This record gives sequence, C-alpha cells and structure tokens, in this order.
Amino acid sequence: MLTDGLAGVVLFKRNIQSAQQVIELTRAIREAGGTDRIIAVDQEGGSVQRLKDIGTYIPAAGTLAGMGGDAVSVAGGVMAGELAALGFNLDFAPVMDVRVEGGNPIIGDRAFSTDPFVCAGLGAQVMGALHAHGIMACAKHFPGHGAANADSHKQLPRITVDYETMTRRELVPFRSAVGSGVQMVMTAHCLYERLDPVLPASLSNRILQGLLRRNIGFEGVIVSDDLEMKAIADRYSLRGTLETGVNAGIDLFMYCSRPEVAVQGARVLRQLYDNDRMLLSLNDSYNRLQNVHKWLGKQYEKRKKWMSMDFGKLVRRNREVMKPFGNAI
Repeated sequence: MLTDGLAGVVLFKRNIQSAQQVIELTRAIREAGGTDRIIAVDQEGGSVQRLKDIGTYIPAAGTLAGMGGDAVSVAGGVMAGELAALGFNLDFAPVMDVRVEGGNPIIGDRAFSTDPFVCAGLGAQVMGALHAHGIMACAKHFPGHGAANADSHKQLPRITVDYETMTRRELVPFRSAVGSGVQMVMTAHCLYERLDPVLPASLSNRILQGLLRRNIGFEGVIVSDDLEMKAIADRYSLRGTLETGVNAGIDLFMYCSRPEVAVQGARVLRQLYDNDRMLLSLNDSYNRLQNVHKWLGKQYEKRKKWMSMDFGKLVRRNREVMKPFGNAI
C-alpha cells in the first residue's frame, strides 16, 4: 500500500496489541517506505490516547493545565519520548481548540482552557516537547472546534460565531502555533456559517486559503481530519471530497477506517493531475509534503536514540515521573 501513493499511515487502538508489536510494525513500515514515511498517531492525553494500554497514562490537557505549566511540560516530554521509542514520527496533537462554555463535549477537557492565551502557551509547550524528540506536531482543529454544537463523527456541526469573536478567541492559539513554526495544521469538519455558509472548513477555500494561508500566514501542510467521519462522508462522494479539498487547499487527505478507500483516493488524486485547473495546487501540496518528509528524515537519528531504549524500563521510569501529577498507572 505504501507504493500506491500513500504519504504514510496512522495507527489507532485497534492496531495496537502490545509495545513489542507496535515496535515491530513501525519498523516494518520504515523498511517498506523509508525513515521519512509518516507514521502517525492521535496521542493527546485523557480520552484520546491510543497508547494508554502499553505506555504511561497522560491526563487530559484541561487536567494538566489545572496543575500548571510544569505538569504540561513534563507530560509532553514523557509522551514524546514514548512515541519516539515506539517508532512514531507524527503526533496529531496538540489540540489548540479553545473550550467554549456550552460547546459540544467532543472537545471538553481535550482543550487546555477557556482562555485562548493559555491554550496558545501550553500548546506551544507540547509542540516544543514533541519537536525536541524528533516528533512532528500538528495543531488541530482549525479554525476552532470548541463552539461546535454536535459531534462531527456523527453529523456536521454548525457554528454561528462571528469573525470578530473568533479573532479574539478561536484563532489566537492557531496564530500563536503558526508563529512558533508548527509544520502541520488539521482542519475541523464544521460549518462556520459566518465564514463560509456553504462548505465545511475542511473543504472551504475561504477558510483554508483565505484565512489560514493568506491571513494567518501558514505555509506548512494542511491535513484533513478523518474524511470517513459522517460530517463529510454523508454529504460528499470520494471524488467530490477530493476535488473540493484540492481546490480548498488540503495537502494531506486522511481516510482512517478502510485502507482500500485510502488507496482508491490516492488513485483519484493521480487522475486529478490531468486537470490543469488543479495541477498547480497539487504540485504545491506535493512540495509541502516533501518538506515534511525531509524534516522527518533529518530527525530520524534523534528518534533512533529512543528506539534503542528498553521500552518497559522507559515506561516504568515515566510512571514514576508522572506520579506527582496523578493518574499515572
């Protein structure tokens, strides 16, 4: 499959049986695709951590934030070290959404705070910890999922917040992350009615090109959230999603449930190269992804040091380190 045009893989809990199995799996992926191939995971802490059964438990971002910056820094370092030791090179974290009172609980304590500047500062600490271990960070879910009124896994949330409010709240952490050099931003499958009344953010040129690229100045890779979530999959065909996504400026499309759909999507994208209208955008995306692969390749030796460690000993040490912050198992 890695020869079928896929930029990499993302592992979920269903793919994880034991630490040794993950180490062997990521090694096999590197052998098939190279040390610069994306091997990603969602490891945030709290309710979203795929490695909790084999690694150190990381409390939710909101819980860590309540303990102060030291807790976030320590947890970020623990998490990053274990990711590197297992062979991952990309973490779909940190969550840069601002928790909005009355918002859908799908974000909840996955966000650091209701204060956008706290979210920005603590998110930067996690990004720094990841980068220090050779793990690429990804700020999500642009332009902010905290005020969503529904779960995008099940339906399309509609957000009516005006642009002025978003400038003071939702966009603050993302502007900060871009200013700090984040290399990847994940989109939100939400309809922001005041920004684009027709298309969800993941497929909106107004939001991705107009706001994220031109207004905020992001030059890195834009990755979609899982396009098999019902917010998108119930409304758009595979080809329609990809065509609209390319026009919107998505560089990396994620299909996370069925591998055959991801392979089919890669074939559709190759066909779109015959469309002159899309060729420039596709070439720009290719070049941005090449920059990601180069960075991952250059950071391999940093990750390799962690891979050489005894993972069981590393986890036992990390659990002791996390004990002062509670919930360590």
